[in-house]
Amino acid sequence: MAFVADPCGYHNGRLCAEVMHAGTGKGEIFAYADGTWLPVELPVGGGHLSYAQIVEHAGATYVLPAMVDTGPPTLFELDETGLKFVAEHRLQGLDGARLVDGTMGEHEGCW
Repeated sequence: MAFVADPCGYHNGRLCAEVMHAGTGKGEIFAYADGTWLPVELPVGGGHLSYAQIVEHAGATYVLPAMVDTGPPTLFELDETGLKFVAEHRLQGLDGARLVDGTMGEHEGCW
């Protein structure tokens, strides 16, 4: 591990953050609690991930990582542990976009 950056979500008693690996220069999303780092499994094929915003809506938990070199903005639904994805949802109208540290917010029922 080279460094930890972008702590940006707290879920199930864990802090989510980017862990940058020294050997690859690629970041992954990890969850931290009680002195232990656990990877959050996302299907991105080894691309760089950072800034993992946690979104809770209608009883489900999602993560929106910055994934500029991996693909368009995608919201990943997580399982009850918050460590594995169960579904992925591409954000409509942003297929060609590459967002850096995008942040979702709800206003009057719209995201």
